[in-house]
Amino acid sequence: MRFQGLSYLALSSLLLTIALAAPTQNQNQKHRETNPICIIGGGAAGLTTASLLHEKGYRTVVFEKQPKVGGKCRTLQVGGHKIDMGALLLDNSYTHVLALIKKFGMHTATVLDGKGAVTAYDYNTGALVNLPYFNETTATPEIRAAIAKFKAELKKYPEMDNGSAGHRLRRPELYVPFAKWLVDRGMGALLELFVVPIEHEGYGSLSETPAMYVLNFLNTKTAGSLVFSETNVDTIVEGWNALKENMARALPDVRTGMHIVGIRRPAGDDHHGHQVSVVYYDVHNYKHIQKCQSVVIAFPQLLERLEFLGLDARERNLFRNVQHTTYFSAAFSAPGLPIKNGEELLQLVNGNKTQVNSIGEGEPMSILAQSPEVYTSYAWFRDQRVEQNNHKLSKIVEKKLIGFVDRATKGKIKAKVIEVDQWDYFPHVGTKALLNGFYQKAEKIQGYRRTYYTGSLFGFETVERTMDAAHDLVKNHF
Repeated sequence: MRFQGLSYLALSSLLLTIALAAPTQNQNQKHRETNPICIIGGGAAGLTTASLLHEKGYRTVVFEKQPKVGGKCRTLQVGGHKIDMGALLLDNSYTHVLALIKKFGMHTATVLDGKGAVTAYDYNTGALVNLPYFNETTATPEIRAAIAKFKAELKKYPEMDNGSAGHRLRRPELYVPFAKWLVDRGMGALLELFVVPIEHEGYGSLSETPAMYVLNFLNTKTAGSLVFSETNVDTIVEGWNALKENMARALPDVRTGMHIVGIRRPAGDDHHGHQVSVVYYDVHNYKHIQKCQSVVIAFPQLLERLEFLGLDARERNLFRNVQHTTYFSAAFSAPGLPIKNGEELLQLVNGNKTQVNSIGEGEPMSILAQSPEVYTSYAWFRDQRVEQNNHKLSKIVEKKLIGFVDRATKGKIKAKVIEVDQWDYFPHVGTKALLNGFYQKAEKIQGYRRTYYTGSLFGFETVERTMDAAHDLVKNHF
């Protein structure tokens, strides 16, 4: 027998070692037996946070107000085709997403390969034109020199390759609008290259959005695929919502269709006393109260969306700085539209060199053929428009989409809208708030009143960057 010759001293030592190890196991058990950490929001931020906490032994409950999890990872089934209404694209820098795709046995397919041409509608002339994808080898010497300078500048900010750390940079030169940042460094020739990935995609205006956010998004890993057409851009064959559904199924407690009416939290100076209670109605309209050891807010931290927390002055003064765009995606049919499956129709404004009022006013800036019969269009409104009636804004988007297709095809093709989805998109703060230390204050408020915050405000409005922020929160605070 292996232990037959074990001495008394050795046996005593072994028993002592086992006894000392027991509290660690009990601690993990304690995580499971105490009140859970309640996570509000079942999108990329919430599901990632819950998964990471679950791996650490914490009990978690995820609350999602919609009937399905996923947040901006929403997939429609139309005529046998999967149509992604929100998140759509990924490249080889999406390490968290790619790891999950592999884990769940899912698949990717190339959407944009940087070859061929893109169809564009000139807003000013009303003409449809074919433009080749950007190719650095055929660009002007001025643009090639500016690209080399831009890539050199990116290397000065390696933190930007990690979206959860980029907002912690104390670099005031990155707090200025991105257009100014480019021009001040002799890279103004690149402005038109950034119109599509920034302005068309709902990330504000180049003349307003701080450079910090743009470089969090278009860093050394992503600029090659999204701006300079150096690598392919892919999507998830099964649809992005399927990825989030798989994440949710791996968690023990995810509640959808929940309507939260209030969250009771301790006062600001009560660090060790009262816990948190989430008051909510379920899908059958029954009222419940869930006690939690703490709560994680995993949706865009807009002041008007946080009212159920009962914010105090410190919290209110912080989150009143958060801006966003109101983003819309629409699925529609338009037989005969002159783009093939996987191709894109862009709307150019002044040759893509300058901005006019149509950007940020609900005008469809791009249309993508996700199937031979169904297309998706993308539009957004500036922050100051969000107080308008949501239904009214959706109708404006629908009307402008139909009008755009009519103009672009000179009345030959009519668009039939299938669905319009709206999102609170790209939460961020402006130059003044950055200079006043917004993110330093946000870091200090983590855990205040047993409340934590994560999501795209702490990374960037992409799935990968949002997941980065969740990893950052769990690593630093749990």
